Parts: sequence; structure tokens; C-alpha cells
Amino acid sequence: MANLSQIKRDEMISFLNRLKEQHTDDISLIALNQIEMELTSKKFGLVWEKHEENVDLMMNTQIPVFTEIKEKEIIGDTANSRFNFLLEGDNLHSLKLLEKTHKNEIGVIYIDPPYNTNNKDFKYDDSFVDTNDGYRHSKWISFMNERLSIAKNLLKKDGIILISIDENEVHQLFILCCEIFGDNNYIGEFIWKARSGKNGTDTFISAQHEYILIFAKDKTKVNFFQVTNVVEEDKNENLRQWGQAVYREDRPTMFYPVFYKQNHYLLPTYEEYEKIYADGQFDDSFLEHLCSKYKAQGYSVILPIIED
Repeated sequence: MANLSQIKRDEMISFLNRLKEQHTDDISLIALNQIEMELTSKKFGLVWEKHEENVDLMMNTQIPVFTEIKEKEIIGDTANSRFNFLLEGDNLHSLKLLEKTHKNEIGVIYIDPPYNTNNKDFKYDDSFVDTNDGYRHSKWISFMNERLSIAKNLLKKDGIILISIDENEVHQLFILCCEIFGDNNYIGEFIWKARSGKNGTDTFISAQHEYILIFAKDKTKVNFFQVTNVVEEDKNENLRQWGQAVYREDRPTMFYPVFYKQNHYLLPTYEEYEKIYADGQFDDSFLEHLCSKYKAQGYSVILPIIED
């Protein structure tokens, strides 16, 4: 199938090259090169008008700094040299500072940005963005692009970011995140019921749900399987059998042993978990080896098996 847009771009670039041969002065060549860059810079994705915020202009001549407020100090676990801190101020200032102090150090980032709704919740340069503003979406995307780009720099290799958003910008945000983090690093999204009924809308359809998009810095490094200590009240929780999809073949990726020793529960490592069900079938010999390994360490093995 012919790429008509590519053909059209090639024709325009060919025309620009002919113009370059006719106009060899510096001013003309600079202008023609800039036109060529615009023609070739974007193949797929969001296209928006880039805006400059007042806070960007301020940082051209001013550097934000941390100032400690002792009466607001958050006391952490001093025995383990852990501490917490709360940053108050412009979020771009804070992100710029964290980029210097915590680059590649953050495991999880959760943000709840302005939703750009009709409720005057989105401020740009200290002014609410009106719904009639023709650059409303461009301003929001430009606002988010700069902040998300810094957030990516803060994440560890196995770090993830979760972003709350509603229906007004969820699609634009998804494409923007694919450009920044890579669509191969998209993990998924939570959809949750935020409201009921027709409240909060003057449209034909009542939007009741909002979203949380999840992206990784490097999806191949993300591991959601962690060692966890089960608290006492959880141990007494009744496990109910609903009678559907009870065999391990029904849900092969959810079948794995749990190890228990002295009030401590342990899950297999991610590498061990991957070997239990590999290449579309169960490796029972590896499973037997895995259980023997942990039994030798004093663990009891909890492995739900239902006989035919």
C-alpha cells in the first residue's frame, strides 16, 4: 500500500532541494533547512503548538533551591537512616531540583495532574484555561510533556509511573506517554468508577469512570512479584472456592507455590516463576526441584493441586 504522505513529503523535499540550488545565500539556506526539518520531524504521534511558560522564562536567569522549614520536618526511621521530605512550590521547579538530586533513583511515581475539564481546574501561567481557548489542548500537552520528560529521568531502570486522568485528555495523554516512554513500555491502565448518575456532565452521556495510565521506564526490568510478610489478620481470611477455572491449566500463569516458615510467607523469585510455565506447558520436574530446594531451607510448601 502506497504511503501517500511519504510520497508528498518526498516531492516537497525534492522541490526544496531545487530551491537550495537556486538560492545559496545563508539566510535562504537556513530558512529552507528549517522547512525541511519540519517536513521530516514527525511521522506519527501528537502534533501540538509548543508553548513557553513563565516558569521556563524565570529559570533562564534564576535557579530554584531547597529551603528547609524545620517546623514542618517529617521524622522517618532514623535507625535505618530513612527520611521523608515534602516539597512545596511550583511542580516544575521541584522536578528540576529532583532531577539533580534523585536522577534514576525513584521506584514509583504517582501524579494527579490537572484534568483540563470545563471546571476551570487547569491553570497555565497563573490563568485558568478557558474551554473556548483554541490552544487549550496544546497548552495542556506542552505542560505535561515537559514534566513527564523529567519524571522519566527520575525513574530507576525498573521504575514505573502512574498517572490519573479523566476522559478529556486520556487519549492525548496515552499517545504522549508512548512518545516519551515508548509504546513498548506501556503496562496497562486501571479504570475506576469515580461517580454515579448524571451529575457532573451536561452532555448526552454521563461519564462515570476515570483512568490511571501505567508506563515503565523499561518494561523488561519491572517485577511485580515481591517478597511479602503476611500480617496476622490476613492469615485468618477465608479462601472461598467458586468452582470455576479451578485447575491450573485454566489459569497457568497464576499457578505457583507459596513457601511458609516461622510466620513468614515467601513467593518464588521472578526467574523461578517464569520457569514453572514455560513455552506453553508446565515444567513439573522444575516445580519438583523448586519445592525440594525450599523444603531444604526449612520452608513448608503450599501448592494447590486438584486431582482429576
